Amino acid sequence: MATHPVDGAMNDSASVPRPVLFIHGLFPYIGLLLQGIGETRASIAGLLIGCFAVGGICYSIFVPYLVKAVPQRHLMFAGGVIAAVVLATLHYERCARPQPNTPNRPPTPI
Repeated sequence: MATHPVDGAMNDSASVPRPVLFIHGLFPYIGLLLQGIGETRASIAGLLIGCFAVGGICYSIFVPYLVKAVPQRHLMFAGGVIAAVVLATLHYERCARPQPNTPNRPPTPI
């Protein structure tokens, strides 16, 4: 394995360096990610990217009204609560999943 020159991360030939993900996002890799879970139709990848664009348009229309109606402090609190719930859910999902080849081992903390 080689160390990536920009971020110092260990990368093998199948991984994507983190700076590439920050610049381009995951859009170039959606087809590969869907293929990894068994979805082989390219139309699904196109639909997923198109829905992201529609969501961005809806967001840009809705946010000015939301910012006028809700104080900034409440928006920050709601964003923090949503982020905490998502992180807790991801942690629970990871810890609740059984580890391969170790049926009686307790969950590994993150």
